[in-house]
Amino acid sequence: MDGRPILHDVTAELAPGRVTALVGVNGSGKTSLLHLLAGLRRPTAGTVRLGEHDLAALPRRTVARAVAVMEQNANASVELTVRDVVALGRIPHAGGWRSLADDPAVLDAMRHTGVDGLAGQAWSTLSGGERQRVQLARALAQQPRILLLDEPTNHLDLAHQIGLLGLVRATGLTTAVVLHDLDLALAHADDVWVMDAGRIVAQGPAGQVLDATLIARHFGVLGRVLADVRPGFRWEGLADDAAS
Repeated sequence: MDGRPILHDVTAELAPGRVTALVGVNGSGKTSLLHLLAGLRRPTAGTVRLGEHDLAALPRRTVARAVAVMEQNANASVELTVRDVVALGRIPHAGGWRSLADDPAVLDAMRHTGVDGLAGQAWSTLSGGERQRVQLARALAQQPRILLLDEPTNHLDLAHQIGLLGLVRATGLTTAVVLHDLDLALAHADDVWVMDAGRIVAQGPAGQVLDATLIARHFGVLGRVLADVRPGFRWEGLADDAAS
């Protein structure tokens, strides 16, 4: 709006077959970067590459066959069943007017995410956790190489957060996921990109990058990184409180 770039000096690469968490405070540029990776926005400078190709130069259908995006809040303007929603993921692969809902990839995606028992249920009747699993099924029905998720655990209770991220890891896909919860990032991500003011200020294996010093500096939270039972973060207070 004021001419300043949202992102700048960003150089990073998603590691094949690994889950990368994009973390940072509100306004640090996480969702903007995810949208660039998805081809939903075009950079004013620099290049986003899908393999050897400039993402911006590829046809949208080609991108959609390779990259699946799961947005924060998905809504349907018409009444759809769960099977209908998941079938939307087959549109990039569709030819002619055959029924997308009968595609084997739709059935496989519903089984993988555990929503096959909801196939005939109306989307509007689903709980938040069910909707997120259905949206993940839609993304998997695209049969992508890359999976991009923008705060998929937002508004979910802890059990559904853990369950959803477990399903994401089980896909084995190259994945980038925007997360606010550092404990979830440490528990479920292989790598992290730490964002601050539109830049990636640290990146690498989650357990090496997210230490107490970095978390205090970039998130303003004091705590301990745990590794005894599982990787995680236990907050102990605010950095500002300790300094006052």
